[in-house]
Amino acid sequence: MAPEIALGHKYHGYKADIFSAGVILFTLARGIFPFMNSNKEDQFYNYLLKKKYPEYWASVEANDASDEFKSLIQNLLAHNPEERMTLEKLKAHPWLLKTGPSSDLEQKQKIAQKIMKQREARKL
Repeated sequence: MAPEIALGHKYHGYKADIFSAGVILFTLARGIFPFMNSNKEDQFYNYLLKKKYPEYWASVEANDASDEFKSLIQNLLAHNPEERMTLEKLKAHPWLLKTGPSSDLEQKQKIAQKIMKQREARKL
């Protein structure tokens, strides 16, 4: 849940959805949640809140993630809704566009396979 919603503040649905997309993408890509609660009491979220990114990535055991992936997640999970990327910037982000050996291609294929399996399961 986006922090502004969790805090009971007025929020813009689009920006809260961008935050949720970051949670979903992280979970699909890494197989774990990026944090348990989007508040300063959560150790993992607190690293993001304070922009202590190296500590965050080490704590979620994701030092092996590409710089592009890290950049994407950091921008999607920005605490301040005004700092979150727009859908247009998301679509143009290098992690989504990059191909080749350093593109996280295997990770992207696993995400696509998970989504396809979920769709097939719903059809049954």
